[in-house]
Amino acid sequence: DFTAVKVGASPYFDLKTWNPRGDVAKKLRAGVNQARRSGVEVEIIAEDVDATLKKETAELCMHWLDTRPSATTFGWLVALDPFLHSEHKKYFAARLNGKLIGFLAASPIPARKGWYLEDVLREPDAP
Repeated sequence: DFTAVKVGASPYFDLKTWNPRGDVAKKLRAGVNQARRSGVEVEIIAEDVDATLKKETAELCMHWLDTRPSATTFGWLVALDPFLHSEHKKYFAARLNGKLIGFLAASPIPARKGWYLEDVLREPDAP
């Protein structure tokens, strides 16, 4: 049996109305609960990103890319620059005991009045 792969199709949902119940969201709920129990804290990053966060994020990008061997072969395809066009983006940082273990850069999608989760990065050993 073959399945179809929709090229260019992306899942999207309205967070105001989406209810993560049932088997569909089981992994999401488990991940959120595990992070919460481990003490992970998520913060919204202010508009002015300081040099320290940029350095931490660059290190996180390298660790994340190290877990993806094809990233070195196709660097042009998976190039990471979370702060490109930062004036339009929203950023979120996940920390455990003060250490950056996750980072999200969200870019606006004006036509949908929504956000594209452009860069979703995490340390390989993050809870």
